[in-house]
Formats: sequence, structure tokens, C-alpha cells
Amino acid sequence: MSQDHLSKGLKMNMKTLAAKLAVIPLVFAATARVALAELPASVKTETDGYKADTIEALGMIIAAGIAIWALKKLGNKI
Repeated sequence: MSQDHLSKGLKMNMKTLAAKLAVIPLVFAATARVALAELPASVKTETDGYKADTIEALGMIIAAGIAIWALKKLGNKI
């Protein structure tokens, strides 16, 4: 293969690559539009319930950590 032939092939490949790369933002935009679709009411209710349960569980974990810390501090003073 001659150098000119390789050079032309590389230019075509770069154009093809550029065209393929230009499609990527369009795919993300189409995906985001689908991801923002409204959820059914039952899913929203379950999600809200999950959020409330998670917050309650994290509160209990934090309270337990504070209680353990306080007992260690109290144990060091005795």
C-alpha cells in the first residue's frame, strides 16, 4: 500500500469516528428523557416509604453510635 492510500484511509476513518462520536450526546439525551418519565403512583408511594424507613434506620444507627461513645467516655472517667 502506498503512503497516499494509507493517508486517505486514515482521513476517512477519522471522519467516521467523528460521526460516531457525535451520536453519543444524542443517545444520552434520549436516555435522560426516558429516565425522567413519570413513575406510577404505587412506585412513588413505595419509594417514599423506603426513604422514611431508611432515615429512621440511619437515625437509630447514629443514636447507637452516640450511646456507645458516651458509655466509653463514662467508662474512662470511672
